[in-house]
This record gives sequence, structure tokens and C-alpha cells, in this order.
Amino acid sequence: MDIWQQLSNASSADLASSLAAQFNYQAARDLLVANVMQSYLQLVQYAQLTAVQRQNVATLATNEQIIVSRYRKGLTDLKDLDTAKSNIQSAAQATLADNEFQYQNALSQLALLTGRTKVELAYLAEFPQVVKPSSELDAANLGRRPDLQQAYQNILANQFQHKVAYKALLPELSLTASLSNTDENFHQALFGTSAWQLLGRLTAPLFNAGKLKSQVEIAKLTAEQSYWAFKEKLLNAVNEVEIAALQEQTLTKRLALTQAAYQSAKRSEVTYTERYRQGSVSLLDLLQIQQATFSLQSQLSQLNYQLLSNRIQLGLALGYGV
Repeated sequence: MDIWQQLSNASSADLASSLAAQFNYQAARDLLVANVMQSYLQLVQYAQLTAVQRQNVATLATNEQIIVSRYRKGLTDLKDLDTAKSNIQSAAQATLADNEFQYQNALSQLALLTGRTKVELAYLAEFPQVVKPSSELDAANLGRRPDLQQAYQNILANQFQHKVAYKALLPELSLTASLSNTDENFHQALFGTSAWQLLGRLTAPLFNAGKLKSQVEIAKLTAEQSYWAFKEKLLNAVNEVEIAALQEQTLTKRLALTQAAYQSAKRSEVTYTERYRQGSVSLLDLLQIQQATFSLQSQLSQLNYQLLSNRIQLGLALGYGV
């Protein structure tokens, strides 16, 4: 007889452990989805960076043609031609090769996460819209996080296990039923009446009491550890939300400033290109403004990726999940 509710506590501990396992599965699933989304964003980023660098190489090749034309007209010397070729063959093409490698790597990573082949993947050249999550920090938001729910269920499971270990020290009441026959012959034993005897027995642990006390202490310490583990996860959750929210503000500001600088650099590039053809500026000045423009364009792509990826991280920190 479960007079001390020991079996009931054990059942409650198993139920809490089962719920903790479910929340653990949910957390793993949410993390996988976030990784797929971030991998998709990374693929778009390297597709854009590769396109920008190809345009950069093509622009440098066009500069080379302009220099050759000006050299034939006697308007420049071979030093400008050597400068243009050096830019094409070294930095620009090396960066393009690296971007193409990173693009293929991102494509393979996305295929691995989704369980598909590269040819089955479809994506856009532009970043998708990622809605900014509400960064309001309260108990309702953090309560959605499956890792916190798992840690809480672990506390309940360990508390019930502590009760089970403690109640193992208490006396137990067991009932034994026996069937006996007191018949005088075989016929009466088969077809006669039988008597049931119900015996009750109260037992208490004596020889293994020390072991049981040690198990009680271990269960108690385990329950305390699960509480501190929950507290640590809670503090980490708050920290993750605060960092992601601050990152959102910083990246948004940097993106706006870089966008303004890029628009200004594009206007300057048009002016410098026309002036170089007229011979009023040097090739070095033209190359510098062109490289600045392409650099800012690449930064825009990288900042967009960082901003959208951070929003996914913020949603994960707030427990939005799938």
C-alpha cells in the first residue's frame, strides 16, 4: 500500500522528466529552424558579395580598356596600365575567388541542414523580410523559452525524486494473500471450497538505512543543483535578450549611415569617371573612389545579413521558436 505516496511521487517525477524531454526536443527543433534561416541569409549575402566583386572586376577591366585607348592617343603612359592590371589580377580577383568559395560553402551548409541537394535549393538574390521581434523583456516573453521550461521541469522531477528517496526510509505496509486447502481427499481438494488468507505486514529498513540516508542527501543536492541551473539559464536568457536588443539598435544605425555614404560615393564615382576621361584627375584617384564604392556596397550586404540574423537570434532568445 502506497501509504506515504512514494509511488505517486515517483510517477510525478517521471511525468516531469517526460515534459523536460519534450521541451528539450522543442528547443533543438527551434535551434535547427533558426540555423536554417541564418544559413539562408548567409547564402544570399555571399551571392550579393560575389555579384558586387564581379562588377568590381568588370569595372577594372573597363578602366584598362580606357587606359589603352588614352595611351594610343598619347594622353597617358604605361604606368597607368600597369596599375590597372595590378588591381585586376591581385586584390579584386582574389577577393572574387574567395567570395565564390564562401558562396559554395554556404550553399552546401544550407543543403546539409535541409536534407536536400544543391540543385533542389531555391533562393532569391535579395534578403527576405525578417520582422523585428518585440524586445520587451517580461516574464511572459521569457516563459516561452523551452530551455527554461525544461530547467523548471527538471527542478520538479528532482524534488519529487528527493521525496521518493526520503520516503524509502519510512516503514512500508505490505499485504500478502495466500490460497490454502484443508481437504481430506483429492476429490474435495479439486471440487471443494478453498480459504483465502490475507496477512498484513509492517516493515522498516534496518540494515540498509545508511545507504538510504546517503541517497536522500544526494537527491537533495541534485534538487538544489537543478534550481541553480535554472537560475543560471534565466540570467543567460535575460542577457541574450539585452545583447540582441542592443545589437538591433547599433546595426540599424550603422546600416543607415553606410547607406548614406554609399549613395554619396556613387555620385562621386560618376563625377570622377568623367573627369578622368577628360584628364583632370589621376587614375589613382579614380581607383580609390571606385574601390570605396564597392567596399561600401559590400558593407551594406554584410550589415543587412548581420541585422536580419540578429533578429532571428532575438526571436530565439525571446522564445518565439518555430
